[in-house]
Amino acid sequence: KRIFELLKKFDGIASHNQVLEKEILEWCLDKTGLNSGEIEVKVRRPNIIISTKNMSAKTAIFTRQNYLFEKLREKFGRAFPDRLMFK
Repeated sequence: KRIFELLKKFDGIASHNQVLEKEILEWCLDKTGLNSGEIEVKVRRPNIIISTKNMSAKTAIFTRQNYLFEKLREKFGRAFPDRLMFK
């Protein structure tokens, strides 16, 4: 019973990451003009990992990352990853 209670506490973390990933993906798609199949976002605290083969999209995201972090800070407070990595 204790194990299930402990695991239940971690359910919120997974859903929080999914919400973050969706929000970041939408922002990236808006800024780059790519389709959802051309870019992938994963959140692995404290990193945001963005995978795409489009170099111009990577450049656009990199140059606007401060706007992304500002948007995430406004929406999620301090509970968001603060480093951006590209793959």
